[in-house]
Amino acid sequence: MKSIINSFFAVFILGVIATGFTFKPDNTVQIIVQSTNSRISAADLSRSAEIISNRLKSFSDEKFSVATVADKNQILVNVNENLDIKLAESLITQKGTFGFYETYNFKEVTELLKDDGNLLSFFQNKAPAGTSAQIGCTTASGVARMDEYLNSLDLGRKCRFAWSNLFWDSEICLYALKLDNGQGVIIGGADIESFGSGRDSASQQDYISFSFKKSAVQLWAETTKRNTGRAVAMVLDGKVIFAPVVQDEISNGNCTLTGGFTSDQVKFIAAMGANGELPVSFKVVN
Repeated sequence: MKSIINSFFAVFILGVIATGFTFKPDNTVQIIVQSTNSRISAADLSRSAEIISNRLKSFSDEKFSVATVADKNQILVNVNENLDIKLAESLITQKGTFGFYETYNFKEVTELLKDDGNLLSFFQNKAPAGTSAQIGCTTASGVARMDEYLNSLDLGRKCRFAWSNLFWDSEICLYALKLDNGQGVIIGGADIESFGSGRDSASQQDYISFSFKKSAVQLWAETTKRNTGRAVAMVLDGKVIFAPVVQDEISNGNCTLTGGFTSDQVKFIAAMGANGELPVSFKVVN
């Protein structure tokens, strides 16, 4: 009996999903999240807890616990205090919707808007390089003013603007994503077979790697061929993670991205990509 109890305790600390269990070990931070859907099913709550548990397990070797509180539509998560709590909260609450978009460059956006210089005045800098997908960068305080201007534009189904700032950077950059009859997503998260992260020993850069499913390899090859010399944006929950300029056609479906990410950031992106979308949305309530 003693060995059974000890085994159960060890499994729980490593990340068991329980119902209504609120055990909180020392040196942990408790994060309580609430479903934004008051009619969430027990199955969706349990599935969400499983996805959150898998994300945390992919992100870090630190111990954690995940528990559901069905009568409150809540999930209780205890994480080690050594973790970046902002990243932990994002792992727990973000929907996890990935998408790849073709982009407009600055010159194309000004032509599309028939812009008379207003766009650049918001950013108070020079026009970006022709191949760059960045329209301009600003601080957090400048985003609301820019959004007000963008919302006043009538772009129909041609363009969708998206900001970076997935990781709360001091400088936030604007991107213009191409829409195809209002949709725009070339390839989604469901088309990705695997996600990973690591650190290149030669360059000492952290990287994200991902591979597409066989059914999407040809589409990705066509996309990269069509956009050689142009940027394709990788978007997570409406925020642009990265928008690298395509150097050549990628025909094998395997990609590796580097770009000044920290170790925790590449682990975060890989953990989000590898474990699927949450079936419902959540918000932090404590």
